[in-house]
Amino acid sequence: MKLDDSRQSAFLIQDMFPITEYIEREYTIAGNHLMLTSEHTAKEIEQKAKKVMGMLKRGVKFMPTQPNVIAILEKLKQSK
Repeated sequence: MKLDDSRQSAFLIQDMFPITEYIEREYTIAGNHLMLTSEHTAKEIEQKAKKVMGMLKRGVKFMPTQPNVIAILEKLKQSK
């Protein structure tokens, strides 16, 4: 995926945790804050994230050591 500065980058969406209240800090690359200013790029990431969440809910595993993201999501929701 191309970022706003035209660099190619990869996001490991399968490692996401979809709860914004638990975001500790801004995402940085080499100490520089990553900021998406393109609505198109932000929407593309969101669409891919929704697709991955759907796959996780259906039990798809991307890696053998993958944590149970759905169980973690439920625990985070309960602890609110």
